[in-house]
Amino acid sequence: QDGLSEGRLEVDYMSFEGPGFPKGSCDPRLLAARMVQFRVTPCIMLEPDESGAYQQVVPNDAMYKTPVIVQRSRFLPVTNTHKELMEAAGRQISATIQEGGRPPKCILNMQIEDMLRGPELASAAGRQSRLAKFVEADADKDGQLTTDELKSLLNPKLSEEEKNEIVSALDFDNKGKLPIDFLTSTSTTSLVARAFLDRFDMLQPLKFPVMLSALQSDQDLATYLARYTNQQ
Repeated sequence: QDGLSEGRLEVDYMSFEGPGFPKGSCDPRLLAARMVQFRVTPCIMLEPDESGAYQQVVPNDAMYKTPVIVQRSRFLPVTNTHKELMEAAGRQISATIQEGGRPPKCILNMQIEDMLRGPELASAAGRQSRLAKFVEADADKDGQLTTDELKSLLNPKLSEEEKNEIVSALDFDNKGKLPIDFLTSTSTTSLVARAFLDRFDMLQPLKFPVMLSALQSDQDLATYLARYTNQQ
């Protein structure tokens, strides 16, 4: 999207298939999160396939003329209450549908606005600049930062105690070094990616469709859903 203002281009679905992308090489869940994170789209929808693995779906196909029930949360953590609320709402809406009408689709809206990149970091130049700072701080060029090197990148206004608290939380195995890939959220092994996948793994046993979004208000979400379904 370099050179395009936000909102000029929106991609609702993306899939990588073919000889260059062997099975398992691309995680549709993480790809969906990246699309929201880098402001390619406000929402992405995923549904489990026959094997139970979640795949991206075209929202118009998934919600066309279908009543939807959406539960918004960060799901930290997922509880039985989330499932019970969806099932209860499903029963209530189903009881009001006329004969021949489509059953409601229950959707879990995982809010990931905490992952959203600022416009300056969503561009290629912004991502490269951020990575260059990590590489520059890596004195021995081994692809890892020591805790002292990492602290040098933090806000200088922070106290030494505050910096130690941040770094110790990242260096949870006390190795004294952190791979640059782990610190950059564009990597599949990064802290952000791992945290997101752990959160999604908790949702998968519920087997509900999952919509990832960074929309702040319920009204914004309702406006987005109204594009694809005329049912309440």
